Amino acid sequence: LIGIVFGIYLLTSLHALASSEELLEADRLISEGKYEQALRILDAQKFSANPKVNYTLGLMFENGHGTKRNISRALSHYEKAAMMRNVDAMINLASFHQEPPADNPNFEKAYYWFVKASETGDGQAIAALSSMHFIGNIFPPSDSYGGRFALLAAHKGWDYSPEFLETATQRFSKS
Repeated sequence: LIGIVFGIYLLTSLHALASSEELLEADRLISEGKYEQALRILDAQKFSANPKVNYTLGLMFENGHGTKRNISRALSHYEKAAMMRNVDAMINLASFHQEPPADNPNFEKAYYWFVKASETGDGQAIAALSSMHFIGNIFPPSDSYGGRFALLAAHKGWDYSPEFLETATQRFSKS
């Protein structure tokens, strides 16, 4: 039994090693602008448990690098990566739903993905939630929630001007 478990561990480790070497190769090819070659490597890895593979494929399909631009495939890859807790994929998904290429925003989905990304402590996602509350994309506009999210985003490193933070927080008590 120990031999079988060790064998499975070894095969899994070798697969992970091969995958990481292939990812490094894909990264190198992308940095050299050899998108089609990188796409072939990444596409062969798209079912791996590595969220970076699907996030990078999402970027490639979104921008038409190495392939024809395909927003539905980009969103599919972003969603796979987001389900594996890739924060950048969550933010890209939220942004697509907030300001899609077509005039059909889905603010509920945008809010959902910004909340998921904010749960990791991401300042950009928290700042986006602040904006959504100030504007009132889903809920009635709320200076209170908008200001609170803005303060939290600033605490997480989001760079607001001091004037904006002062204005945003004037309408609610800091206590």
